[in-house]
Amino acid sequence: MLRYFKTFLAVLQNSLFARLGLGAMLIAIALLGSLFYYLTHQAVSADNRSRFTTATLTSQALVDKLDRNFYERFGDVQAFAYNRLAVSAVEHDTVAS
Repeated sequence: MLRYFKTFLAVLQNSLFARLGLGAMLIAIALLGSLFYYLTHQAVSADNRSRFTTATLTSQALVDKLDRNFYERFGDVQAFAYNRLAVSAVEHDTVAS
């Protein structure tokens, strides 16, 4: 194995064509690596944007439901406060007697 490596180094030192070929190969590998990184980054960004949109819509729906629920409970409390039977039941504690 070491003999082949030494032969390869000797060819590189003596041949301009081999040096240019190695340089072109390194440039091609760098370009392919950059392209792979760019495409991967774009795919992950698109996935994150769709997840963000889904999370935003879900949280808005949840907040809307909570708001409606609290508004209904507030209306129930007001209805009990103005109901004479409910007020008199609490004042005379008819349940506990």
